[in-house]
Parts: sequence; structure tokens; C-alpha cells
Amino acid sequence: MNYFPIILQTTGIIVFTFGLIIWDRKSLLSSNLALLAFALALWSITDSFLYVSPPLKHKIYWAVIGYPGSQFSPVLLFFFFFNFTGLEKLLTRKRIILLCILPLISVVMAATNSWHHWLWASIKETEGWFGSGTLFVHGPWFWVEVIYSYTLIGVGVFLYLRFLIKSSKELSLKARQILTLSIFPFFGHLLYIFYPEAFSGCDLTPLIFGAVVLIFIWFSFRYQYIDLVPIARSTLIDNLEVGFLFLDIFNRIVDINPKAKNFLNLTNSVIGKSAENSIPIWSKLEKISNDPIIVDLGNNKKHIYLSVYSSPVINKNKSCIGKVIVFNEITEQLMIKEAWLKTEQEKSLILQAMNDMVAFYNSPDLTISWANPAAAISVNRKLDEITGLHCYEIWNQRSEPCEGCPVLKTFATGEKQTIEKETPDGRAWELRSYPVFDKQKNILGVVELGYDITIRKNFEKRMRYFSFHDALTGLYNRAYFEEELKRLFGSREIQIGILLADVNGLKLVNDAFGHQAGDLLLKRVADILRLACRKEDLIARWGGDEFIVLLTNVNIENLKELEIRIQEACLKDNNEPVPLSISVGYAIKEKRGTIEELLKITEERMYRKKLDEGPFNRHRILDYLEDVLEKISSENGKQMENLTSLSNAFAQELGLSEHEKKQLDLLIRFHDLGKITIPQDIINKTIELTPEEWESIKKHSEIGYRIANSSPELAPIAEAILAHHEHWNGRGYPQNLEGEKIPLLARILAIVEAYDVMLRGSSYKAPMTEIQACREIQNQAGKQFDPRLVEVFLKLVHQTRLKKVAE
Repeated sequence: MNYFPIILQTTGIIVFTFGLIIWDRKSLLSSNLALLAFALALWSITDSFLYVSPPLKHKIYWAVIGYPGSQFSPVLLFFFFFNFTGLEKLLTRKRIILLCILPLISVVMAATNSWHHWLWASIKETEGWFGSGTLFVHGPWFWVEVIYSYTLIGVGVFLYLRFLIKSSKELSLKARQILTLSIFPFFGHLLYIFYPEAFSGCDLTPLIFGAVVLIFIWFSFRYQYIDLVPIARSTLIDNLEVGFLFLDIFNRIVDINPKAKNFLNLTNSVIGKSAENSIPIWSKLEKISNDPIIVDLGNNKKHIYLSVYSSPVINKNKSCIGKVIVFNEITEQLMIKEAWLKTEQEKSLILQAMNDMVAFYNSPDLTISWANPAAAISVNRKLDEITGLHCYEIWNQRSEPCEGCPVLKTFATGEKQTIEKETPDGRAWELRSYPVFDKQKNILGVVELGYDITIRKNFEKRMRYFSFHDALTGLYNRAYFEEELKRLFGSREIQIGILLADVNGLKLVNDAFGHQAGDLLLKRVADILRLACRKEDLIARWGGDEFIVLLTNVNIENLKELEIRIQEACLKDNNEPVPLSISVGYAIKEKRGTIEELLKITEERMYRKKLDEGPFNRHRILDYLEDVLEKISSENGKQMENLTSLSNAFAQELGLSEHEKKQLDLLIRFHDLGKITIPQDIINKTIELTPEEWESIKKHSEIGYRIANSSPELAPIAEAILAHHEHWNGRGYPQNLEGEKIPLLARILAIVEAYDVMLRGSSYKAPMTEIQACREIQNQAGKQFDPRLVEVFLKLVHQTRLKKVAE
């Protein structure tokens, strides 16, 4: 009787059962090993049916059914190698799918072999050690599978060998054992490939593979091989002066570095063993948590003190899979502390050097036994004036202990306490209390340390404030507004309205007067909105020049009234540096509308209002700028009229178009626009300017250029404003333009303005006669002025003079 099928079937059932058990371990390696067990169980059980099924078609049927098990077992073993060596991050979903493509093709090839015979070329009966059997003659695709499977195994073995070289002794031993076990099945597979007749066509691979997996599973329970995955480490951990002990959730030792073994006096390998049975002082260690404790490892002759703390180890699923215990020797520090407590002189030196407050209490009545100078300085007293008093009287002006007093809690629990507290004088403190024990662990007293954290707390308050407020205006910022809008929008009982306000002319102010003036303008708008809105209204800065108001329990009439109040406040403003104007749009929340729709409607109405009011507001600003320019300029209304009349005649003589004439007229009015930003004392100075003052004056054409570009009405003449002090020979300013590179209108203005100034005179020069002025203009032809234009201008002046004589 052939017992091989029975053995195969039994092995498959056992492997499958233990695979189910280890699946519940819920770790990556246990899941990997369980899947390998399921694949081998399928392989073993179907092979057992193959060997006992007489009809050939039944044998082929069971061979096809079990083929996924044989094809995916090498792949799953390859995954196991990767996971065990800590390279699981390289196994991305895409790569896993790619690695499984060829096994899937092989399964399809097995199912369709009768069509192509690439996997099994033929099937025949044979005789061997197990009696009569069926021999599958391998086709070309079978060798593709073999090469692929052994390639995966080769890569896995290489990774393992590299892991063995880098691992610690205990982990290296574990890896060598697993590697040795994993190689056995492939000897059986090689026998099946090259000597199939010897075993009557029976494949020993699933039997050996199943036995190896069973050994793996037994090791996982006996030695925790699967739980004890090599925790991420390097030679750095082994060489640290700090001890590390890694435990699983059952307090079994997962890993330990040499320093920890030395601290705990462990000589033999303890990997996989229970901490309770392996570590003599486990009763002390199992109580530790995130807060460190001090453990005495010594005997009566020598004491070694360790600071020990524990931290849970959390996996990617946020489940606790163990904990790490860290040991740090603090013998020397404790000796220093003990000497400090025993020696009054040393204590005084240390306390006096500390900037933080220190006080000692020997009883729960909170009477100060001693303190350092910093404690006395904190309340502007001398040291002897606070000793013997109660701490709550000195720092908190109370007649009884403060609520949550850390010193009282330490006296009660014997544990360190930390709190933050604010004293009546407005200062913030971080208070820490530490128990002082005698050798019998009785509390002798409590040391309290106080750190002045007022600066830190004020900084935190400012950070919280600025996280919700606009730093410039003090209003709420956009982020806070959006959160409040979302919160209120969901309420059906509250009627919500939004008003969006846009400041007109901010860019002009920034360009003309600088960003500081622009900031002041925004602050004025913020003040106007505060005065116009109700106290319960939420005002926020929405963007660079936009503000937004969130109102509750309002209707459309309320919003109209708010707009009127805002516009009236703008009219009452002091118009510095320009008249203040704000375009407003508003809307009420619709029953079925969304936040986005409400904001969109409000924004559209605001921009429509801005568009409608734009020309009026811009002309209002231009009129204001012209008035300011007239006040600071040496040209009064009559002189400006003469200058305009002369330029119009000149333009007519040159044959300029009506459009060019209008631009020239605008240039005459605003060519010195940049002077509005120059200090009045420099403009009105009657003596010669200093080099610095002259440089300041020369900047007015550039400033005027920037201002003009900020206004749609003035933008067409911006280039002419910039160039109206350029000279034909290139020696003007600010760009040293020459010839016809200078805009025509600027060349015209240069002649007209120079002629007018010569006739009127200035604080530096006396007035000239017309003949003298014409002679000076002629002298500057080709130098300061366009010679062609000079010729036309002088002809015009001559004709005008003849007309006056004739009249």
C-alpha cells in the first residue's frame, strides 16, 4: 500500500490548521507565513488526490487545482525573506502585482495545457520506490517557472546573507536557522525535476516544504521567531552608553543591547524568553511608565543607580506591539545630588548660582525651610524675609494653599508634580515639585523649582492672537472668518448677511506715498468699519485691500444702512494722503444656498459697484492730487493757464492730433505729480539746494511715473512724466535718454516749461525778457531741447510777438 498520499494529505491539513492559528497573530510576518501555509496545504492536499485518482483526467484535474499552491509558494517565501530582513517598504502594491504575474500565467497554462502542451508535454505511467505512479513530462514553460522560482529564491538568499553579516549575534543565529530550514524543500524539488522516476513521479517538495513551515510555526510559538522580527537597529544602538530592552505585548524579550545586558547582569542569550523569568529585578521594572524611575542595582558594598523609563511601541495600525525600556546610569549624578543635600556650603553655592526659584518644604504646612536668592528676588525681598513664611502668602497673597498645589500633591503621593500657574502680579510660572526620601523611602520633604515662563506665555498668547487676527489692522483674519462662517452657516435659525468692502486707490497710495502710507490707509478703513458696525458683527481683513463683515440676524435693509454709515464716514475722513473711498457689496444667505454662492454673489455686487463708481472715484482722486500739486507748486492758477495756452498754441503749430493735444494738456497739469511726496521745505527753499536735496528733487519724475501708472487716466502720459527732464543730448535724468528716444510730449513740455520759468523767474534767477528767453532757448537747441521743435517754437513766439505789436 502507498502511504505517501496519506502523509501528504495529513501534512496539508496540519499545515492549514496551524496557518489559521498563526494568522491570528496579526503581524506582517505571521500573515506572510500563514499565506505560505495555506498555499502549501492546497499543494499537498491536491497532490494527495492526484496520486490516488486512477483516471488520467482526474489526475490532470487535481494537478490544475493544486497548481496555484506550487506556483505561489516560492513567491510567498520571497516575500517572507523581504519582510524578515526589514525591507517590506520595497514591496509596494505595484511590485507585488508584477511578481505575481508569471505565477498567474502558469496557473492559466496549467488549466489550458491540453490545448498547447507547453507545461506538460505528455503524461505517462512509471515505476519507482513508491510503486507505480504517474509521470508528468515537462514542457518548455515548466522550465520558465523553475528559472523564475529559483531566481526569487536566489534574491531572497542574497538578502538573507547580507542580513546575517549586519545582524547582532542573537538575530544572526535566528536568521541562519530560518535560512537553513528554507533551503531543504528545494533539494526535494531538484530531485523531482531531475530524477522523477526514482519516486514514481511523486513530488516530495510539498511534503518537505510543509514540514519546514510547521517547524517555522512551532518556532514562532516556542521562540517567538515571528513576533521577534528584527527591530530597526544598527551598530549605533549596540555601541551606545544607554541600555535598550525591547519587549513584546507578552513581556517576552525581543531584543537587548550589550549595555542593557551588562546593567541587568545577563550573560546568556535571553531573546524570546519571558522578562519575568530572565531579569532578576523585573518586579521593579514592570511598574515603570513614561516618567523615569530610579533603580538601585547594587548590593551593600556598591550601588549602581539607573534612570529607567518605558515607552510603548506602536505599529502602522496604531496598535501597541510591545514596549522599549531605556536604562541610563545616573550613579554619578545621584552621588552629586546626595552630596549637595548633605553639604550646606555646596547647597548654598549651587542655589545662589541658579537663576530659577528653588524652595524646600519639610512639612505639608508649606512653610519655607530654605530657599535660594532667586526665590527672594522674585518677590523683591531678602532671603531671610521669606524663610519661615508660607509660600502661598508670599507669591499668591492668599491665606490658604492654592488649588492644585504641586507640593501638597508630592507630599501626598511621593511623586514628581508639574503645573503652570499665574501669580496675581501677572507673571506665569512653571512649578515642579520633587520628593526627597530617606534610606527607608520615607519623605523627608519636597523641593520646589519655579521657572519664570512669562515671556514664553506672552509669546504663546501673541501667537494665538495672530493665528486669528490680522497683524496690521487688528481685525480678524480670513482663516478665522471662514471658520466662523462655516459654523454659523449651518444654523437655520440665524439669518446671515455678508458685506464685502474694497478700498479704492490703495495701489496709488502705495506707489505715491510708500507702503507705510498704504498701511495707515488700511488702518483708517478698519477704524471706520469698527465704528460703522455693531459690536456683535465680525469684521475681518479678507485680502490685500478687501475687508469683509459677517452679520447675524439682519435683513437687506440693515445692510443698506451699514453701507450708508460706511460711506458717510469716508466723506468725513481727513483725505490724507488721498480721499478715502470704499466700494461695497452685500448679500443675505439664501435658504438653499451654499457658502461659495453667498460669497460669489457678494463679490460680484462689490465689483459691479466698484466698476460703476470707478470713474467718479478716480476723477475725485485726480482733482484732489491736482489741488495738492497746485498748493505745493510755484505755478499759480494764472501761470498754469498761460502755460496751457502756450502749449496748446505750440501743439497746434506742430499739427498734433486732438488725442495728442488732450494728452499734452494732461501732462501740463500733472508733470510735477511726483513732487507731492517731496518734503515741502525742500520745494519752497529759497536758497541753493544741497546735493542731497537736489537728488530728492530729481526723484519726482520717477515717483510721478509710478503714480501715473496707478491711474487709468494718467497711465498714457506716464512715460512722458518720467522723461520730461531728459535732455536731447542725453545728459538729463533719470534715464539719460537722448534724441527721439525721449517721448514727443516730454520734449514739447521741456521747451514750454523752460520758457515759462525764464519769463517768470525763480528763487534762484531773475525773470528774463522774451528776447532773452528766446536766445536761451536757441542756445540750448541740440543740447537740452529738440532743435526741430525749438525752431517751430521760436517761430511761434515771434509770430505771437508781432501780433501783440500790431494790436
